[in-house]
Amino acid sequence: MKRIVVLILSILALACPRKTETPQTNPASLKKTMKVGLLTPGSINDNGWNAIAWEGLQRIRKELGAEISHQETTTPPQMSEGFKSYGAKEYDLAFGHGFEFQGPAKEAAAQYPNTVFITTSGNTLAPNVAPMVFELEQATYLLGVIAARESKTGKAGLVGGINLPSIASTFLAFKAGAQSINPKFEVTDVYTGNFDDPARPSSPRCRSSTPDATSSFTRPTRPDAACSRPARSGRSAASARTRTRTISPPM
Repeated sequence: MKRIVVLILSILALACPRKTETPQTNPASLKKTMKVGLLTPGSINDNGWNAIAWEGLQRIRKELGAEISHQETTTPPQMSEGFKSYGAKEYDLAFGHGFEFQGPAKEAAAQYPNTVFITTSGNTLAPNVAPMVFELEQATYLLGVIAARESKTGKAGLVGGINLPSIASTFLAFKAGAQSINPKFEVTDVYTGNFDDPARPSSPRCRSSTPDATSSFTRPTRPDAACSRPARSGRSAASARTRTRTISPPM
C-alpha cells in the first residue's frame, strides 16, 4: 500500500506544472534618459542673456539627470537646422532662446511631432510648440518708478539690441512706471540693430540720444550692438558658424 501511495504522489508531482523563476528587472534600467537641447543666438560666455540659458540647461542636467546639448546658432537657417537636428535625434525638448526662434521652431515641429519645441518669449503655438512668457514688464515698470524717483533731470535713456516685441514691451512698461510718478518724465529709447558688440551701448551715438539722462537701462542683458555704425543684416564671420556641445547626464 505504501508503495502505491508513493507512486501516486510521484506521478502527481511530475504532472503538476513547475513554477519558473522570472529574472528581476531593475525598473531604473528601463527608464529612458531625457534629452534636452538648447539653441542660443550668441555665445554663452556673454555674462548675460545666453549665459543664463546655459546655466538653466546645466540645472536640467544636474537636477533631472538629462542628457543635454547646446548649439550656438546665429542665422535663421542655422536655427532651423539646429532644431531639426534635435528632432532627428529624438530629443524630448528643444529650447530656442529668443523671440527670433519662433519660425524655425514651427517649421521643425511639423516635421518632428515627438519633440517639444520651446521659445523664450513669442506667441507661436502648435501641438508641440510653446513660448515661455517671463512677464518682465512687471520688473521694468518698477525700474521706471525707481528712475523717476531718483532722477534729477526727469529723463532716462533705454538701449536695446533689435527692436523685438518682447523688448519693446519692457521699454513701454519702464516709461509707464516712470510717468506714474512724474507724468512729464521723458524716456528715450535707442535700438542698436543687433546683439553682437558688448562695448557700443556707451558709444557717442547712444550717449547723445539722452544727453541729460540720469538713468539708463539696457535690455536685454545680452550684449548690445554698435550705436555708432549702421545695423548689420547678418552676423560677423567669426560668429556665423554653429557650435555644438553635448553633455551626458551625471552618473
